[in-house]
Amino acid sequence: GAPARVAARPWVIQVGSHDSVTAAEIALRRAAARARLPEGVVKALAHQQEAGRGLLYRARFIGLDRRTADRACAAIRAAALPCVVLPADAEGDGPS
Repeated sequence: GAPARVAARPWVIQVGSHDSVTAAEIALRRAAARARLPEGVVKALAHQQEAGRGLLYRARFIGLDRRTADRACAAIRAAALPCVVLPADAEGDGPS
């Protein structure tokens, strides 16, 4: 039979880690204005406790394939805004 098709791994774009929800929401709005994201992409704020920094809010867009994430992030960076593409299951640091 035909080999099983491997599903595309979901990707996220992270546009900053902020000390407040307000700052993270502003980062999402600024990035969204430049990224030309497709329908169905979700804005998300992931919060994580960081030693020495307290609670951080990671501003992310979720629900992208890798190619779309790379293109959107390039457009965001072209506007001199921080952006990194991460696997959807990533817990690590993106831009601050």
